Amino acid sequence: MRSFRFPLWAIVLMLTSLIWTVVAIEKVRMLSVQLASAAGSNGVASAWWALPGLFMMVAVVLCCIGLAGYGLLHLLRRTGVQRISSVEIGHRVK
Repeated sequence: MRSFRFPLWAIVLMLTSLIWTVVAIEKVRMLSVQLASAAGSNGVASAWWALPGLFMMVAVVLCCIGLAGYGLLHLLRRTGVQRISSVEIGHRVK
């Protein structure tokens, strides 16, 4: 069985992304602690209820973009654009 080794640049890239992820998590944790202490006993309202709606909106936008691209390709196929590359523009003079 052959052994596989990641290239050095891949290891560096993975470690860098891990470090930045940990830093981002720590910053968000500190922000949540600051917001909770600033709000007092009321706390901070959660916005998790908006997440499914956001996913649906992104999905609808991506589907519309895909549908527009498919429609454009379909129209170009029907107009014969693909035959432009095989058209001879002029004749060669010998």
